[in-house]
Amino acid sequence: MVCDGHQGAGAANHCVENMPGLLGQLLPRGVPDWSDTGNVVEYAEQVRRAVSTAAVLLDNEWTRMVESGAANVQETAGTTMTLAVVSGWLLTVANTGDSNAIIDCGDNVQEITFSHRIQVNKNEQNRLRQAGAQLAPLGFHLQGPAKPQEMGVGPLRMWPGGLCVSRSIGDLDAGPLIVPLPHVRQVLLTRQRALRLIMASDGL
Repeated sequence: MVCDGHQGAGAANHCVENMPGLLGQLLPRGVPDWSDTGNVVEYAEQVRRAVSTAAVLLDNEWTRMVESGAANVQETAGTTMTLAVVSGWLLTVANTGDSNAIIDCGDNVQEITFSHRIQVNKNEQNRLRQAGAQLAPLGFHLQGPAKPQEMGVGPLRMWPGGLCVSRSIGDLDAGPLIVPLPHVRQVLLTRQRALRLIMASDGL
């Protein structure tokens, strides 16, 4: 799991400390009969629901901690989260934010995550605009959004909050349009081909 925190490490640490326990409760027990397609499809859906539910529960608990005034909780902290779960021959990768995962097959590389970086994700831009969000780069004054017709500085961001990702854990100051629900992708592995999974923050 990769959690790239911003505005402090609190939300990232919250994910790292609590995600294993949540997955232990939510993931299905055992593995399916890999020769039974229907059984594999049902199992994969259960894993998909488990990782999605875990991300939302982490965000809900962080919100509760902030709103209750829990000690040592950074109110504006947030984090990306990219998670890989290997269940037998099934690889499940869930990501919220812009920390990426790729599969290295030896002769080619395939990105398996779906970036929620606003600058490059037209679907998320449309979702936010339709909900009434203001999207703009940082203004030259470095204190808020660029004015209309101003080129601005850096990538496209959502205001208030100034986040450059449309999904994350935490980031309460950015409002309810920043959601924790991850993008989930699943791959069935095979014995015939070795693969390497690489996960990293956007900076790396």
